[in-house]
Amino acid sequence: MDKKKKTRLISISVFIVLFIVIIAVDTVFFSDDLYEGHFYAMDTTINISGKGTDMDLATRDILKEINEITKYMSANDVTSKLYALNNSKDQSIEFNKQTLEVLSVAEKVRESSGGAFNIAVKPLVDAWGFGGKYNKVPSKAEIADALRIMANTKIVTSGNTVSLPGGGALDLGGIAKGYASDRSVQYLKKYNVEYAVLDYGGNILTYGVKPDKSKFVVGIKSDADNIFAKIKVGACCVITSGDYERYFIENGKKYHHILDPATGYPADSGLTSVTIISDKGVLADALSTACFVLGREKGMELAKSYGVSAVFLGTDKKVYTVGDVDITIIADGYKLIK
Repeated sequence: MDKKKKTRLISISVFIVLFIVIIAVDTVFFSDDLYEGHFYAMDTTINISGKGTDMDLATRDILKEINEITKYMSANDVTSKLYALNNSKDQSIEFNKQTLEVLSVAEKVRESSGGAFNIAVKPLVDAWGFGGKYNKVPSKAEIADALRIMANTKIVTSGNTVSLPGGGALDLGGIAKGYASDRSVQYLKKYNVEYAVLDYGGNILTYGVKPDKSKFVVGIKSDADNIFAKIKVGACCVITSGDYERYFIENGKKYHHILDPATGYPADSGLTSVTIISDKGVLADALSTACFVLGREKGMELAKSYGVSAVFLGTDKKVYTVGDVDITIIADGYKLIK
């Protein structure tokens, strides 16, 4: 593969600065000495950029790892192990240790969040159509039925096998991409990559140290097209859950994809987004959803309990932080509350 890349413009869901020149709100310009690759996997666009003699080899292995994660953890791929579990009718399905790790973290966050994060949410996701091509507002009866199934879902593990003896179905979409970020680090280390930014559909991994020792700069969006703040970080994961990521409008009302397992409806928590900054992507992914559902006060307490940093954007454009966050507000009308 030719290591010298031609200049090109790409669209991404989160604004990133690595040695990047700003061109417009949702585009970036990469200088020629950086590797860049753009792929589609895990139902999202994946952008990989960085510097290292063997960045192409690291990318190759990262994509293989993502394919392996999809093979086990995709709820929509009919060939995946999770799909088999969701359609198993009480049969035990064998999983790899990586999936069991993800299930363990998911259960921990479910318990600590009081159920605000719940991977048994798939019947509810399907009722709203977020798991397929067509969205719709479900009837109250459909929501009640989905909530009943969720309440009866029991995840039983025995060795490497998992079963759902009470029925139900799991969805790891709120945690798997964060786990993919964690798994990618080993390949960046293996091939001695100097520094890199990996964007898994808005889930950001920053890796290594830039030659000038400066921090990575990650932008946080207020909606699909605009950025309200930028944060400076070292090597870490920056993962955001926002009501602008996936939604539909019916009869003039917006319905987003972050569903509240307690009500069965899109979370109405007074938040536009929650960004979690952590060295563990799998945890950050789950926490960003849980904190969004809980709302600012309870969400901030949950983030503090895990020792992560966070940025909470309210629908009133007030911005709150948890932990040591180097943040700059760059959009008019937004206010950092200290």
